[in-house]
Order: sequence, then structure tokens, then C-alpha cells
Amino acid sequence: MSKNIFQLYFDNGKKCPFVVARDNWDGFGLLVVSVRPRKTSSGWYGNAKGFALPPLDGRSSNSYWGLPGEPQEISCAGCYQWRLIQDIPDIWTSFLE
Repeated sequence: MSKNIFQLYFDNGKKCPFVVARDNWDGFGLLVVSVRPRKTSSGWYGNAKGFALPPLDGRSSNSYWGLPGEPQEISCAGCYQWRLIQDIPDIWTSFLE
């Protein structure tokens, strides 16, 4: 089931950083480094920052979510198209430290 980044933040025990991907992404990820949730009558929203992780297939990626180490505001963090990545590929684990 798809969720927004704020729901995934709670699912992850309110711990940052964590890795997410959009439902239609294969081999791409986003490292969420900070979340400031806000409860609304429609659900959880707020502000989240993160950056794109290197593609698993080695291709270059121009992401509007920023480059590794340069977090950006995640403009679509509230949309219900995200999933939590729990089995982190080796290429991404160094970014979690």
C-alpha cells in the first residue's frame, strides 16, 4: 500500500534517515534526512528534506531532489505514491551513516 513520506516516517519509528522510492521507481531511491510532520484534517503532511541516491544500474540521474549530501525540500512528500525501502542495497548503505 502506498503512503506519503510522513506516514512512512511514523512507520520507521520517527527515525531519520530512511530510504523511500516512488511506486513507479525501479533502481532509484531518495534518502529522507529530516521530517517535520503536521497533522491536518486530511492526514499527515508537513516538510521533508532529502536527496537522490545513485541509481543502482550506474546510470547518471539528474534529480530535482538534490545530489547526495545536498538535501532539498521534497515537494511531493505528501502524495500517496511512496514506499519504504527496508532492504537497503549495498551501494546506498554508506549514505545512511
